Amino acid sequence: MSRNKRKDGFRPVILVTGCTSGVGLSLAHQLYQLPQYRTIVTGRQLSLAKLRTVFQENDHFKIMDLD
Repeated sequence: MSRNKRKDGFRPVILVTGCTSGVGLSLAHQLYQLPQYRTIVTGRQLSLAKLRTVFQENDHFKIMDLD
């Protein structure tokens, strides 16, 4: 059985830091489309508004402050 499709509902967690630009933002865009993972994207508090205009939080995608 694939690691991403367990019967017990387990979904791996991915933490991506520095998501307001560059590689972090590109990776966040890719992971946003993959509900089989629980993704946490982070940025500095002053940059979180930008992330919230691009992404909508849901059960598999969270935006958090991390400095």
